[in-house]
Amino acid sequence: MTNGKTRAPLFTPRRIVISLILAAAVGGTILAFSLAEPERETRLTNPAVRTVYPDPGDQLARQTTVFVELQPGYVARALVIQGKAIGGGDLEVIEGLNRYSYTPGPGKLVEQFAPGRTCPTVEFVDNTTADAPLQEFSWCFSLG
Repeated sequence: MTNGKTRAPLFTPRRIVISLILAAAVGGTILAFSLAEPERETRLTNPAVRTVYPDPGDQLARQTTVFVELQPGYVARALVIQGKAIGGGDLEVIEGLNRYSYTPGPGKLVEQFAPGRTCPTVEFVDNTTADAPLQEFSWCFSLG
C-alpha cells in the first residue's frame, strides 16, 4: 500500500558527502589524540638548578620569558641568551623563588629573540661557600 508519496532515496550525493566529512572529522580527532606526545618530566643535570623555562625541547613564541630557578644558597651572575649576557639590572629577580628571568622588549638589551634553536646558559655561584667557582648550566628549546 502506498499513500501516494514517493520515498526519497536512502543514498543521495548530499548524504554521502556529509557522511564522508563526519567520518574524516572523527578520524582526524582520533589521529590527533593518538599522535600527541605524552607529557615528559624535565630532567635537570645540575642539583643547584631547581627548574627552567621554557622546558628543554619546547617550541615557543620569540617574545617568551626565559627563566631559571636555583636552589637556596645559589646566586645567578648572568643569563646568557643568544650570545648576550644579561645581568645586573636587566636580569629580573624574584627573591623568594630564587628565580632569574628575562623577557625581551622595546628598549631592552634584546628586544626580540631570533627564531630557531636557543640554548641559554645561566652562570651562578654557591653563595654559601667562600671562593666557590663559577658554575654554568645550559638547556635548549626552539623559538618560532
